Amino acid sequence: MLLLVGNVAVKAQTEGSDFTFEEGRCYSKWVINSRIGTFNANTTKMGFATFDEKGTLKTARDDGKKTRLDYVPGLVAKGIIEATQYYSQYPWAKPWFLSIADFGKKWYQTLPGGGTPTTEEFEGGGSLDDINGFKLYITLYELAKDGGVFADANVSSQAETAINNAQKYRNEELPAAKAKVDQILKEAEAAKQARINEANGQVARFEDTYAEYIKYPLITKKRMFYETMEEILPDLKVI
Repeated sequence: MLLLVGNVAVKAQTEGSDFTFEEGRCYSKWVINSRIGTFNANTTKMGFATFDEKGTLKTARDDGKKTRLDYVPGLVAKGIIEATQYYSQYPWAKPWFLSIADFGKKWYQTLPGGGTPTTEEFEGGGSLDDINGFKLYITLYELAKDGGVFADANVSSQAETAINNAQKYRNEELPAAKAKVDQILKEAEAAKQARINEANGQVARFEDTYAEYIKYPLITKKRMFYETMEEILPDLKVI
C-alpha cells in the first residue's frame, strides 16, 4: 500500500514545485507519480492505469489476483482521488483522475464483499470492511458530476451506481453483523460467568477443606492423599 512520506523526504522531493504539500492532508505529487502504476496490496502486486496530461494511456491497469474490490486498493484509490481533488487546478492532476476512473469502472457494479446485482463474475469472500474501499466513488462522483472539475457523465453515473450498491449492501448486512456481534458478546459473557462460578466453587471447597484441616490435620492429609491417588491411579488399590 502507498505510504505517506515524512516531512524531510516530501519537502526534498517537492522543493521548487508549484504547490505546497500539507502533511496529513493527502499524498504528495512525487509519491503518487512514483507509485500509482505499481504498488502492493498486502501481498498482491497491483497497479492503476497511467495516463499523460492529454489523456493518452501509458500503462494498463494491473488488478493482480483481485476478483473483487477490497478495502486495500480501494483506500489507495481513495487517497489518490482525494489528492486529485485537492490539486485539481493543476494539469498534472488530471491523469490521476483518469487512473482512478479507469479503476472505478472495473468495480462499480460489484457489491462490497464480492458479488454483483446482475452477474456472478465476481467472487465473494469480503466483509463490511470493504465498504471503506467504496468511499473512493464519493470523491470520484464529485469530480465527474455535471459542473465538476473533470465532468464526465459516464464516470459520474458509474460512481453513483457504486455508492448506491454500497449503501444497499450496508443496509442489508449491518443488522446481521450487529446481531452476530451481540451473540458473540452474550456467549463471551456466559463463558466469563461460568469461569467466575467455577472459581468461586473452588474457593469454597478450599475453605471447607482448610477448616477441616485446622480441626483434624492428620485425618485430612490422609483423606486428601487417598482421594488424589484414586484420581490419578483409579485402578490402584490402597491398603
